[in-house]
Amino acid sequence: MGKTYGDLVDAWEIENEPDISFVAENPEVYAAFHKACYLGVHAGIAECLESRAESSAQSSLRGTDGPRLRYPVHAADPGRLSLSLSGAQSGMDGQNFSPRVLMAPLALPPGPYLERLWSNGLASYTDGFNYHYYGYAEDFTGVYRQFENAVEQLSRVDAASCRVAAGSSQRGRMPRLLSKPFPVFLTEYGYGLLDGEARNTVEGRVRQWRWFADVVGQISSLKPEGPMAFVFNPYYEGNLNEFGLLMPKPADRGRRMAFDASMLGSSPSTSGSMHFTPADFGEDRLRPWMARIGQPMSGAEASPALAYLWDYAERHPYRSRPWTASVASPSPVIIDFVAEADMTQLKTAGGYGLTGRTEEKRTMDARTGRGRIILYHLGQAPITGDLKMMTAGGLTPVVDRRLTLVPGERREIPVELMVPAETFGEHRLEVVFAPVEQEPAAVYATSLYPDTSAMMRRRVEAFDFANERARSVRTALQARSLATGEPRLIASGRWLVSDGVRVDDDGDWWRFTVEHSPAEPLRPAMAELPLPSDFKFKPGMFLTFLYRALGQPEAAGSRSSSWAGDSVDVYFRAANGNLYQVWPRLRPTPEWTSCEQSAQDFTVAFFGRAALPWRFADNQPAALVFFLRPARLPFVFEVWTPQIVTLSSR
Repeated sequence: MGKTYGDLVDAWEIENEPDISFVAENPEVYAAFHKACYLGVHAGIAECLESRAESSAQSSLRGTDGPRLRYPVHAADPGRLSLSLSGAQSGMDGQNFSPRVLMAPLALPPGPYLERLWSNGLASYTDGFNYHYYGYAEDFTGVYRQFENAVEQLSRVDAASCRVAAGSSQRGRMPRLLSKPFPVFLTEYGYGLLDGEARNTVEGRVRQWRWFADVVGQISSLKPEGPMAFVFNPYYEGNLNEFGLLMPKPADRGRRMAFDASMLGSSPSTSGSMHFTPADFGEDRLRPWMARIGQPMSGAEASPALAYLWDYAERHPYRSRPWTASVASPSPVIIDFVAEADMTQLKTAGGYGLTGRTEEKRTMDARTGRGRIILYHLGQAPITGDLKMMTAGGLTPVVDRRLTLVPGERREIPVELMVPAETFGEHRLEVVFAPVEQEPAAVYATSLYPDTSAMMRRRVEAFDFANERARSVRTALQARSLATGEPRLIASGRWLVSDGVRVDDDGDWWRFTVEHSPAEPLRPAMAELPLPSDFKFKPGMFLTFLYRALGQPEAAGSRSSSWAGDSVDVYFRAANGNLYQVWPRLRPTPEWTSCEQSAQDFTVAFFGRAALPWRFADNQPAALVFFLRPARLPFVFEVWTPQIVTLSSR
């Protein structure tokens, strides 16, 4: 692909939102896949550009320009739309054409998934940072700063690791870290709170415009490389969220629309059409951008949001501002791992559970598993180096051997793994291939966990505390600032709830009844339990409870979930307003189901706030929060025996 299209593509994005359901594999597996793609695409691009240069030279010698592919130029085409604010030159039109190969965009703000990618050396194999944004408009800059802070922190960790290694037996063989520009790509950002009815109303389209108008100003200040508004054409996702910046024509909406060149007037239309006025946008007169509302495009019409973005991009171009990252050069050797007997993939934990039992008599309980380390050499010359595999805890035999790999070789190495199982804990598995010559090392990192099915649960915290213990936290939560569109919660016993929610609370048994959703568009029903200021939930601990949804009568009502059915999000809110969750959402049924979530797996989520620090472990939990997203109303959801526990075999 790189060889065929390398002179036509400015940037390659490998996969989509791997931190949620688009990629089933662990982060370290995605990292290995991406590394191979990165090296392959760049090798193809180099061949493509070399071939093009040779062709151009030959054409010059002949005195003619031979046939070659070029970017189309649309400067004179008024119908050609560009929403890019960045002033960077594109592809072959620029003086320094250098196609970029990018990591998959992250769906969620920074958290354990990003840390696991970085520990696998992904930063060396991406030509920029890449993420998506779908939160509140007021939190856009906050999430950008969270990612910026995360990359800075993780780069410092890489630098420290390199210094430690340089002072060990690897002295003289560790490559220097390079400081490289790290452009920030925002390959999707969009307003996700427009439903199927509101998309055909003035009020709904004005809300969409207001969100983009707020965010695009922040983008202009922060200057990412490639901000891409999602999405151009009408797109009704999951039968719930309209993301499109184009509005269907009146016939497509099944009704007539009075239409003139600008779709602007001084009073609402009486024909059932959308009819926008300057006052809808807080103006007392027509602004230039408004003339583009309703302009025909791609068989549809420009929404106010699209008209504003179009005009803003033309009036406010900028030169992008990259971050700086400290990284090693990419190694041509890729390390992967295939789990085999007695190993279970745990994507949310970023590793594998070990379930095997050793027959040896040991002083401590242990769990075992088997797998294969796989080395791929994608370079052009043979390479000799030392392969080392180490695990925290010391039970797994250390692999330490010298290997020579030839170009294109795939080498498998079977390994036996073992971790202590007296208590639950994370045990890091690290594999390094360090070349004898001063070349970049290949790295692989994952986590191993003992099977927890037979472990005992020891309670650390319960949720049946007296109301008085959480009084100060409750007061602070009620006083915190809210984003536009964020529901204001009201006190109900120990709980804070959105309008339409009732909680029956018997200490260790809770019943949530949702009669209707909040007035705020597409916001779920919410129930929030303020916690005592000394509440403990730290790495190595678990939130556990049983849950179910009671049978529902057939009833129509407003929805906050898609066609997929009922869902429930479980969060902890930090004192700074951030929400933290473990993906994916719960899908309750009438049967009691167990939920068990580890503290170290919680990551920042959208539709909370976006403050620093971004790590869950660096914050104090202030509330346990449920977002209730019923497919039909009324909805009844029950929780039984919620508690914070540690796990051990004795």
